[in-house]
Amino acid sequence: MMDITECFGLIPEKYTKSHAYDGATDLSDRNVIFMPDGSVPRDLAFCRWIAAEKKVVMMPGVLFYEEKSPYKVDNFVRVAICANMKDNVEAMKRIKSK
Repeated sequence: MMDITECFGLIPEKYTKSHAYDGATDLSDRNVIFMPDGSVPRDLAFCRWIAAEKKVVMMPGVLFYEEKSPYKVDNFVRVAICANMKDNVEAMKRIKSK
């Protein structure tokens, strides 16, 4: 698990304001999850941003919590390094790119 707290300011607003970040109106095929305050979880927004724009897939930690868990936080993502070293290095380069 990786703490993404320092990355919150980097996430484009379109991913943090709505689950319809790409303009979709049918959200039935998405994980539509909200934090207790009704906001889109920041880890989910982060993972969507990184997947859509950097082509690197991570899993938001919020998916591992019960819906009404008092311990639910949205500052961790799950990173699995399953590919070969060349692919992992390339993924890190894409994440670091502007």
